[in-house]
Order: sequence, then C-alpha cells, then structure tokens
Amino acid sequence: FINDTQTSEEKIAQDLQNSTSQKAGEKKFFIKADKSIQYGYLIKIMSILNDAGFKEIALLTKIEKPQKNKTLVPLWKLWVLF
Repeated sequence: FINDTQTSEEKIAQDLQNSTSQKAGEKKFFIKADKSIQYGYLIKIMSILNDAGFKEIALLTKIEKPQKNKTLVPLWKLWVLF
C-alpha cells in the first residue's frame, strides 16, 4: 500500500513517483510493516525504492506494553507513507 492505495512490488517505485509532486530523493518516506512480513521482503522493497532514487526511508514501529517476562515489538502490514 502507498497510503491507502494498494500497489505491487513491481509498481511500487513508479506509483510512489506518481503519487507525489516531489522527485525521488527529495522526500522522506516511512514504512510500516506487519509482523507477518518477512524481513527479507521488507529489505527487498527498501532496495527497490533506494534503486529508484528514494534515499531517505525510515521504518516505523509500534511498541506495545510488554507482557510479563516478554518484550514485544509488533509491526503493521507493509505500508509506505509520505
């Protein structure tokens, strides 16, 4: 998803370029990813965006209150926000 619009791995860089008036490299993007998203896939998407010129990419996390004797750091579905 880019904001609320679904996209694909193949189209994400072009869709990002089309969804903003700013050029790649001029804007910071934020990625939220669900904990079900594999780390390697997240890195692959970040690499695609980086190769397309989007150099400032930040990851957002949501920290929940830890359960007794556990530390949880869940994430969301894969979203790119700007």
